[in-house]
Amino acid sequence: MMRWLPPLIAGLLALFALLGGAAPSPEDKPGGKGAAKSLYRNSELGIALRPPKFEAPAEVQSVMAASFAAPARDGFAANLNVMVQPKMTKEVLVSITKSQFAAMGLNVVAEKERTIGGFEAVEYIYESQQQAMTLRHIAVGVVGEKNVYLLTGTSLASHFADYEPAFRAAIDSFQAKATD
Repeated sequence: MMRWLPPLIAGLLALFALLGGAAPSPEDKPGGKGAAKSLYRNSELGIALRPPKFEAPAEVQSVMAASFAAPARDGFAANLNVMVQPKMTKEVLVSITKSQFAAMGLNVVAEKERTIGGFEAVEYIYESQQQAMTLRHIAVGVVGEKNVYLLTGTSLASHFADYEPAFRAAIDSFQAKATD
């Protein structure tokens, strides 16, 4: 006898009951609005995809916009992340950042003001400890018209010189709409 048939039928009935008899479109699903219009490509890995297009948050909050990781090297995958945060002035950004660095006991190696994509920005190079690893970070806060964008590249401190050119090239290429 086919023992798998009753569970399969029960599962399908439950699925149709849950879906109301029809599969919702991506726009109808909570948390999704289909795919973005632009295509993400990575020619080195031979992949391309349209990232998911999520709904905008009801209120301004921090959002991870993008994350890129290198293959692990000596137990750590160097990475570059882009966060979008609520609007603040450059002075507030600097004040918050410095107080967070102090509270976490981070070693700030360098700090400078700069411009990225036509917007004011502040760049920090700092070190942190994660388990037994010393990490080095380049963090840039870009003050847009409606948001602050935090771009952070992280690698093992011992490999930072190898990754820094790629981090800087990515950060320097950052763009945001003039109206965010």
